[in-house]
Amino acid sequence: VESGFTVNSFNITSSISAADGADMIEENKRVFVGAERTNFTGSLLYRSQARIGNCKFYGDSLEEDEVFLHAKYKNSEGRIRPFENVNRKNGNDTVFAPQYVSKIFEWDFEQVTTPDSGGQFEVLDATYP
Repeated sequence: VESGFTVNSFNITSSISAADGADMIEENKRVFVGAERTNFTGSLLYRSQARIGNCKFYGDSLEEDEVFLHAKYKNSEGRIRPFENVNRKNGNDTVFAPQYVSKIFEWDFEQVTTPDSGGQFEVLDATYP
């Protein structure tokens, strides 16, 4: 989104078995924002000119409208229906968890100015202030 207008967008969905989903949940995960390095911390493979304000990760899938709002408004918080049961998408209405608690983390890059001499910088974890 640039100047309030969507320049490019895509939406990819897929179905997987419950067993594959359980395996994915148990696997270690890494989030990439910006440049790519060898083994995550080594030499630089690909530079990035991306301007990234923040990075958020949710434990469930966001609706397309929510993704658009988060892209359009950098300070957009939360969900369109924060009190809806996040488990309804999985066909499980017996365990209630509101959507507003589904955010796993939020990294805020707004205060980052320049990296240190090693090319590293610290990022504020703004998940739950």
